[in-house]
Amino acid sequence: MRFALFCLVLLLTGCACTAAPPPPSPSPVAGLDAAIESGLAFLRTQYNPALRLLRESPVVAPDRHWLATDNQLASYALRTAGNALADEVAPALAEYSESLDATHHGVIESLTGVPIAWPPRTHTHRELLPGIWHEERITGAPMHDWADYADLALYGALEAWNRGDAAEAHSRYTQAMALFDGVGFADAATDTHYTTYKLALALLVARRLHEPDRPDLLAALLTKQDESGGFVTLYNRQGAPEGDANTETTAYALLALIR
Repeated sequence: MRFALFCLVLLLTGCACTAAPPPPSPSPVAGLDAAIESGLAFLRTQYNPALRLLRESPVVAPDRHWLATDNQLASYALRTAGNALADEVAPALAEYSESLDATHHGVIESLTGVPIAWPPRTHTHRELLPGIWHEERITGAPMHDWADYADLALYGALEAWNRGDAAEAHSRYTQAMALFDGVGFADAATDTHYTTYKLALALLVARRLHEPDRPDLLAALLTKQDESGGFVTLYNRQGAPEGDANTETTAYALLALIR
């Protein structure tokens, strides 16, 4: 009744009468921005100024610091975000790599567009100094079953894309996504729990290849961020995160969320 009388008044005064527009829907960008800022804050809490490296995790491995993959991925994420911590971690990585003969990882460099050898190799872990570790996929045995592992299949898509073979890249991406069961990637490495970073890697590779958006993967990833701001490493078959947040998973998540 009040709206009808209001319209009548507007009509008599020569004004058009239209219904008020609905209030704008909340923007998902605001939520993503908060998730990104919390993730960056988590990485800052993992920084050890004595070593100029980020530790693996606050509970499970507070005294272990990985050059690759953790700090290399964190360096990528921090640089992408324009975060000043990158200016501390990146030079430290370069110095450690040169002095300890830990030059690179062999696979994750493809995230920056660098060509890599394919197929990938099994990983090798070394403790270079007390508390400083490094993973590489350069000297291990060739993995001819790489397509059975969602992360390697996604990196395979990225490897093809970086060398200009778009058709192969999309084919490998499709194969990798066939391993997603609606909750997580049920690949050859999956037992009772899924790994969170594969959700992030899938989002990142999809964006790089200009594949359609996957809001289901994005929603699943965001539920794996805990109160610390970090992203939890594992989640169960019902999708609930379990365990400790860590640097590697959080770095992957940030790379997927920052556009």
